[in-house]
Amino acid sequence: MTSVPCCTPRRSGAAAPGAKKLKFALAGNANVGKSALFNHLTGMSQHVANWPGKTVEMAEGKLLFHDCEIGVIDLPGIYSFSTFSLEERVSEEYILKEKPDAVINVIDSAALERNLFFTLQLLGLGVPVVIALNQADVARRRGIRIDAKKLSRLLGVPVVPTVATKGVGVQELILRCMDSTGKKAKRGVCKPCPKSPSIALSKCIYAKAAKIASKVQESAPPADGLAERLDDITTHGLFGYAIMFLVLGGVFYSIFTVGGFLSSEIGNFFNAFRPPPSALAENLIWEGLVGGFVAGLTLVLPFVLPFYFLLSILEDTGYITRVAYLLDGLAHRIGFHGKAIIPLLLGYGCNVPACIGCRMMEYERDRLITAFAVTLIPCTARTVVILALVGAFLGIQWALAIYALNLVVVAILAKLAFKILPGEPVGLIMEMPRYRMPSLSVVVKQTIFRTKSLLTIVFPYYMAGGLLLALLQLAGALGALDSILSPVTVGWLGLPAFAGTLLLFGIVRKEMVIIVPAILYGTADLGALFTPVQMVVLTIVTIFYIPCLATIETLRREFGWKKALAISVFEMVFAVLLGAVAAHILDTFFF
Repeated sequence: MTSVPCCTPRRSGAAAPGAKKLKFALAGNANVGKSALFNHLTGMSQHVANWPGKTVEMAEGKLLFHDCEIGVIDLPGIYSFSTFSLEERVSEEYILKEKPDAVINVIDSAALERNLFFTLQLLGLGVPVVIALNQADVARRRGIRIDAKKLSRLLGVPVVPTVATKGVGVQELILRCMDSTGKKAKRGVCKPCPKSPSIALSKCIYAKAAKIASKVQESAPPADGLAERLDDITTHGLFGYAIMFLVLGGVFYSIFTVGGFLSSEIGNFFNAFRPPPSALAENLIWEGLVGGFVAGLTLVLPFVLPFYFLLSILEDTGYITRVAYLLDGLAHRIGFHGKAIIPLLLGYGCNVPACIGCRMMEYERDRLITAFAVTLIPCTARTVVILALVGAFLGIQWALAIYALNLVVVAILAKLAFKILPGEPVGLIMEMPRYRMPSLSVVVKQTIFRTKSLLTIVFPYYMAGGLLLALLQLAGALGALDSILSPVTVGWLGLPAFAGTLLLFGIVRKEMVIIVPAILYGTADLGALFTPVQMVVLTIVTIFYIPCLATIETLRREFGWKKALAISVFEMVFAVLLGAVAAHILDTFFF
């Protein structure tokens, strides 16, 4: 590898006055190490942005290098430029319209031929390109040797071997990008494919990629190593499922153990500042404004932070794609895409990042069905309601029964949405990366980055929405709304008249359903305010009746107001009908 001056990119601080500003974009297939390279370059100076008018997420950050301020954009991982995937269209539009000073094409050194298909398409755009031949250490361990200089001559662009997780080759990569700014990619030795129909053009590009790879790459016979044996076991028709349930069970046990402890400790700390129960106005303002901030700390952060940390480990090792592979068959029978398992699992922590996570699916239909199902998953706040209202007073068996009911309802409604929405089911097409040891720095940075992006949505809506409802309550407006809603809450559901206030507060934060009674009536004994039937019915309605404000806003950003409103209205009507049926059955057979 060519030696470069000893200099370290700075990820924070201000550029010198008059410093040159550049913009580099990272492009490449999924699971090639783009995120690792992005994290190494930008550190914590990152934020999430959407391409204007689209819902595809792009991470942005900056670094200072040789007195230049460099903006770095991490484009979605794609395999080609086409019109089939929103991510593919957005990536091509960004490169052509925003015209970054250089495009860093990140390639997996252990899968050169497959990655070159995208590289050749990228070179066809005529933009400055520098290739990061990433995961060079993995390729060496697999007996793969790539002549980077020869590959550079064939493609007509700089090629730099890198190991992004360790920072190897990154400084040289940035220097080559700076040298390439303003220069179009050369044609290299290989000739362009003639203009032809898309299928013939794809065949031409694949043939060219194979020819180039054969000229620059030497491979020894792969050894049946630990990674291969582990892959065989974890995708096995029997052992694979057993391991998956153990892993996911361990993840959720860890999340709720750690999250429950942290939530309790944070809650106890802030409870010391809570106004006395008799001060109704102060309590409402506290729960409306301060309580929104505290709820984010006690109900979101303690559970989402360990979830993101463990999810990042599963992603970095490559195991999460095995989970999607194993569950693809079951998911399709219900109406989901195999990748849907990831946002659905995330929904048990918080629905907001789960809805955002639906972007990993290529087609709008799959994204919408999964997001709809995600909004029905009992998040941390709903779990608080289930455990505090049903589990604490009626027993854990009733809490588990509600979870079971939730799974059945989600499966049925997803199947109906699958049949009603236009479009055809799409098979699972997903990169299956090799197993690798996770990088602690990558995992930590990814966890902080995701958590920070989530909290910027959750906290404002928790605080602003809660304060508005508190002011309405103090003005006496919610009493009138209770009367308006009483035909539904009292007549249909058999709940107390004040349940209307609880459900309205629950739109902001679900756990307010059990907090507000203590504020209004100065007691934490919910058994004195509700009958057993009312406890179960109120819990069922709370789980299903409408997403929280932060989730509705996320749906609006992802799918537009019409779809967000349609999902919210449907769930409200469905929850009332389901609650009424549950009330009748419980009165008749159980209580």
